[in-house]
Amino acid sequence: MDGMEIFKQDVCRAALECNANLVVVYNGKKAFWYYEQLQALVAEYPNKSITLLEFCVAAEKNGDKCSKETTKCSFCFVARNVPREEALSEY
Repeated sequence: MDGMEIFKQDVCRAALECNANLVVVYNGKKAFWYYEQLQALVAEYPNKSITLLEFCVAAEKNGDKCSKETTKCSFCFVARNVPREEALSEY
């Protein structure tokens, strides 16, 4: 997989398969999606891949500013019992 392939991956369904919430960090912004929000997206768009690129765009537009200056892109699946604030605290 080349560097750009990762942006085409359906991280929404991957998070659901892991029974997890999703955190995305992109261009100095961070965003968190609850498992239930991801379920709602899949229900609304059942035949569409909801890719990392789409979450990056959403994070950049609506995310919280990271505490450290960063231009990186990362994502992680977070256990559902971890509070939002704790999941985002390292960014």
